[in-house]
Amino acid sequence: MGPNALMVCAVSLTVLVLIGMGLYSWKYAQKQWPYTFMFAVSLVISLIYVIWRIGYTLDFSTIVDAVASVLLLLAELLGIVQFAIFGVFMYKRYRRPIADWPKDRPLPSVDVFIATYNENMQILTRILAACHRIRYPAELLTVYICDDGGRKEAAEVAKRWGAQYLARSTHEHAKAGNLNYALAHSSGDLVLTLDADMVPKPNIIQLMIGYFSDPQMGFVQAPQVFYNPDPYQHNIPWGHLRNNDQDYFMREMLPRRDRLGAVMYIGSNAMFSREALAHIGGFVTGSITEDLATGLVLQAEKFHCVYCDAVVATGLAPESFTEMVNQRVRWCRGNIQVFRQHNLLSPKGLTFWQRLAYVSGTMYWYFGVQKFIFVISPLLFLFFGVISLHTTLSVLVLMWTPYFLSQILTYKRFSERKSTIWWSHVQELALMPFLSLAALAESFKVSMKRFRVTNKGIVSREPHTSRYFWVLVGFAVVALAGFVTGLDSWSRDTSLYMRNSLDISLGWDAFNLAGLIFAAIGAYERPRPRTHERRPLNAPAKLFLKGVRGAYQVKVADISERGFCLNGITGYPGPLFRNGQLEIDNYFYPVILWGWRRRLKKKEPGMIGHFHNLSPQDYERLVELIYGAPEPGECPPLGRLRNGRRSLPETNRIAGSGDAIWKSGDVR
Repeated sequence: MGPNALMVCAVSLTVLVLIGMGLYSWKYAQKQWPYTFMFAVSLVISLIYVIWRIGYTLDFSTIVDAVASVLLLLAELLGIVQFAIFGVFMYKRYRRPIADWPKDRPLPSVDVFIATYNENMQILTRILAACHRIRYPAELLTVYICDDGGRKEAAEVAKRWGAQYLARSTHEHAKAGNLNYALAHSSGDLVLTLDADMVPKPNIIQLMIGYFSDPQMGFVQAPQVFYNPDPYQHNIPWGHLRNNDQDYFMREMLPRRDRLGAVMYIGSNAMFSREALAHIGGFVTGSITEDLATGLVLQAEKFHCVYCDAVVATGLAPESFTEMVNQRVRWCRGNIQVFRQHNLLSPKGLTFWQRLAYVSGTMYWYFGVQKFIFVISPLLFLFFGVISLHTTLSVLVLMWTPYFLSQILTYKRFSERKSTIWWSHVQELALMPFLSLAALAESFKVSMKRFRVTNKGIVSREPHTSRYFWVLVGFAVVALAGFVTGLDSWSRDTSLYMRNSLDISLGWDAFNLAGLIFAAIGAYERPRPRTHERRPLNAPAKLFLKGVRGAYQVKVADISERGFCLNGITGYPGPLFRNGQLEIDNYFYPVILWGWRRRLKKKEPGMIGHFHNLSPQDYERLVELIYGAPEPGECPPLGRLRNGRRSLPETNRIAGSGDAIWKSGDVR
């Protein structure tokens, strides 16, 4: 038996063991050993696969074949290294408990910095109303609107809600400069940074402040969670059955990185020690991802950083594929900038695990280049006969299948049904053309178009396309043309040597084509006609109508800042367009009823209406009702529609010394 056959037998046996153990251990998700075992086996299989790829599959018959072979190998090695680092951080579960502030110590003062540039006034009004409901002594809490747009209307909104308004005369260093200006004009012991589209929970400070009893604490990072569907969830059919694009990183990966002290500052929902910021000279400038750079420098100066395992605020995800691409291009360029500017390979300051996290984060943003190589490799053979993978189909199946299967099973175990390799593949293909260009340009210091803030609050009433959609369609068309060309070649007599490469390329190209089709669907913009996102509530309520005695017992199915849908209303006398009041949680909101909503598979229609002439206090209470309820810290499993928020477990509660200190004194 030759060495190839021995290798195949060894890998096949390992995979059978892996599958058996994976199926058997599925019952024991709460135990650690299945995670450790599957990760170890997947590393062994990956090593065997790499040895086979290097020793038996490179083609150096021509210069073009050699270049294509080496590029494909490097792309695969990048993925394997990334998967290994991912496993190191993810193989062990970890959730840091919420910390209490010591009872015997006075509460620190807190400044809330709301960084804004071009957000509309409705978004600013929403966050300020939510800040007004934060449970913290008023004399210790100051809210600042940090407006780099210098808008008069923003100053008026800030004044209306009792916030301080700050605007610079110059605008150097973008967001970092804006925050540093606020630092120079404030004095709180702690600084909480929020993006303008975030809506803080009433207990946001209560959840985060306890960690700062440690005098070496630099910053506390909480997850960014979004209440609106991202472009993939909105544009792709059944997209609502998958999680938000950022959920898995924010709510599953960051807490496990916290186990090794490798949490990153991600720009919003973070609380800082003013002393720590003063020590490093404020928020770090010189990068378009000032958040990443600031967290890195604090860690290099030996300040502690932790993850707050609670949803402390919810915000707006990019509402169009165009805005998502622009945002990801900025993140890609910024990560590579930070790597270059701060020399992450040097030994100074950072721990090994922190350095590994930052290096891995930089490597990740080359996935566009990696995916581009995976897409063009089969096309090079189908169109030009360039061979990048020199092997037979049977050997490839026996060697690649165990490697791929081990990664799928390991990822499935680590993600616990909260993410999938397929959806990650589709999302990366969707961003591939644009991020590959951005990564290469930033690597070679080639300037691109000027930095632009992500637009939020987009409303569109008709489906439409963008140039990004047509780029993806172009890639899909080329992949289809390659497949048709390959089928034509396959129908003719071909040598055994060429037939193997043809079979491999056809199957590979078909897989890429399927992913590109889904990616293009995700980039086709479906209408977003609502100015306010509706959120499920499923809360009991009472409806009082003008001129009608008594109250109707109803259930609020969903709600937004503008309107609502009521279920279970019987005996309604009509007509519509009647004024009334809706009592929810013992608070009365003025409303107008104006229509019915027919629902699939429901016998009774829902009644819809909108809020009418809300006072500032009404609006505050409404914002808290919609966005303030506790939410699960973990991602929901895939394939399940989310329950109403009122039925979700209260995972944000703090035990112990708890609520007493927050109820004392004058509270905002």
